Amino acid sequence: MVAGGSLSAHKRKPGRPFGLSLSTGLRPNRLNPALAATKHPTSFDIVWAAGIYEGEGTISRKPVNRRGGTEVVSVSQKDPWILYRLREFFGGSVGIRLHGGGGKYRKHPMAHWNICGARARGFAMTIYKLLSPWRKAQICRALGVKQ
Repeated sequence: MVAGGSLSAHKRKPGRPFGLSLSTGLRPNRLNPALAATKHPTSFDIVWAAGIYEGEGTISRKPVNRRGGTEVVSVSQKDPWILYRLREFFGGSVGIRLHGGGGKYRKHPMAHWNICGARARGFAMTIYKLLSPWRKAQICRALGVKQ
């Protein structure tokens, strides 16, 4: 059964698991290689990343469908070079959006580094022991585990 009905023979897609198209939102759990890390972090790099996350990062659980959601780690900065370095070590994506209000407050570009799913959980568990109790609690809430 798929969200309110069954897959009839005319809806099956050849070559796809269970005949599902990727547009249904139901697909095998695979990591996108385009978002993979390009370097292996050293111990120093992990401590550095924990400090950046402690000061500027956040983790949340984003609902994907009625059955569950996925974790999202995000760090925002005006200067994107820090975020590109995080992307090199832990994967993910970096995007730039305009932030700010109207009127006398001008919009300014803000860069964001985001990782989702298994990469977000892996990053959170890698830096967990280096974080403050408040940040540890935030990670536990997002992952749905007790401290």
